[in-house]
Amino acid sequence: MERVLRAHESGEPFRVIVCIPAVPAFAGDLHADDSLGTRAIMKYQWASICRGEHSIIGAIKKAGVPDPSVYIRFYNLRNYDRLNVNATMSNVEEASNVNYEDARKDHDDIVGAGYDGSGEGTAASAGQANQKYDDYQQAGSKVKDSQVDTVSGCYMDKGSSIMDIPWVGSEEDEMNAFVSEELYIHSKVLISDDRVVICGSANLNDRSQLGYRDSEMAVVIEDSATIDSVMAGHPVGNNDQTAN
Repeated sequence: MERVLRAHESGEPFRVIVCIPAVPAFAGDLHADDSLGTRAIMKYQWASICRGEHSIIGAIKKAGVPDPSVYIRFYNLRNYDRLNVNATMSNVEEASNVNYEDARKDHDDIVGAGYDGSGEGTAASAGQANQKYDDYQQAGSKVKDSQVDTVSGCYMDKGSSIMDIPWVGSEEDEMNAFVSEELYIHSKVLISDDRVVICGSANLNDRSQLGYRDSEMAVVIEDSATIDSVMAGHPVGNNDQTAN
C-alpha cells in the first residue's frame, strides 16, 4: 500500500499484477458441507482484496487514491474450448446404436480413469472385447467429421481466429457447446521490474517469508545481465539501478 501511495503522489507509473486461483484447491462441490473451509478461505480472500475499508483496495481508496486499479489488479486464469457435440456425434450414435456417454464410461474403465477405485462399473477393461466402446469406435471411424476437435489454439499467441474455425449447426448450438474451466495457479513467484525474482515453495506472506514459521524454501534471483530497454518511458540499461 505504501508503495502505491508513493507512486500516486509522485505521478509515477507503477503496477502490481496479482494472479491467484479463482477457487482454492478443493476437489468437490463448493456447496457441500465439507467445503466450509474452502468457502472461508474465499471469504477472507475477498475481504483482504476489496471488501471494506480494511481491504487493500479499501485502504488505498481511503488514503485518497480514487481508482486503485490503476496501480494494483487481481486476476485469475481460465481456458475454454468448444465441445464437438453436433450432428457428427448423433450420426455416430445412430450408426453404432450406442450412446456417447455409455462409450465414454467404457473408455474410462478400460484406461482406469474411474473414481474411488470402483470406476464407472461397466465391467469394461483392457485386453478384452468391450462391445459398446468397440461398436462406437468402429462407427466413429466411418463417419466423416467436418469440424475440428478443439478450438483451444485460438487463445494462444498467434493462434487462429475463432471466427475462422467452422461450425456445422445453429449459432445457439455453438454457444451452448463452449465450455470453460479454471486454470489453477500454484506458482510461488514474485517478479519486480524484470530484475528481481522470488521463486520457491514459500508463499508470499509473512507466514512463509519471515523464515521461522512454515518450513519453506525460496531463492531470490537478481539479474545482472541486463540489456538496454525502456521502462515507464525512461531508459533502463546495464548501469541503471532503478529502485522499487
